[in-house]
Amino acid sequence: MNFLVVNPWIYDFAAYDFWLKPLGLLYISEVLTYLGHSVTFIDLLNRHDDDLISKYPPKDKKYGTGKFYNEGVEKPDILKNIPRKFKRYGLPLKLFESKLEAIKKQNKVDAILVGITLTYWYYGGEKTIEILRNIFHSTPIFLGGIYSTLYTKHAEDNFSKFGVNISPGTGMSPLKTVLEALNEDTTKLDNFNWFEEIDLTYDFYDSYLTYVVLVSSVGCPFHC
Repeated sequence: MNFLVVNPWIYDFAAYDFWLKPLGLLYISEVLTYLGHSVTFIDLLNRHDDDLISKYPPKDKKYGTGKFYNEGVEKPDILKNIPRKFKRYGLPLKLFESKLEAIKKQNKVDAILVGITLTYWYYGGEKTIEILRNIFHSTPIFLGGIYSTLYTKHAEDNFSKFGVNISPGTGMSPLKTVLEALNEDTTKLDNFNWFEEIDLTYDFYDSYLTYVVLVSSVGCPFHC
């Protein structure tokens, strides 16, 4: 199958790239490739995207951190009284749309996977999925990540208008849910130790990266 995996925008009053990479989506993309599927990966927070840097070259600090490209957006009603500018951080909207149109012309997309991390970043995820649905009218869209796991009911209520399938959970359980919904074989995921068996290659990034992000442990180190 052909999967489109998208790391959404951040909608916030402030955001800075401290080596921010969507590890969950990257691991899932690696596993999909391991299972024989094709993956097209779009990271809307990639400051070094080839199509972005031709117009807006990033200014990196010594160890690869830096400011995101951003555009002002309207505040949600609940944030109207906060006297700060609300922004969309990541690739320009028109650039995202052009990437999607190009993908649509090249190959049939069988399913789209999106993950939202911080719970209050769902505004960015909502706009991302709105654009995806406008272009891929009938393609199944699955939403996972920390937000959909902690606030499953909120995600179901908020994203039902786009016909999104909510896939909460940790590890490979959300991916197994996705594949089962698509009637794909999941037997290879039984007793599959993704933490030990999958190495992130960062091959999904065409642009040059000066650093990598590693997962050194899984779970909470505290004993609350």
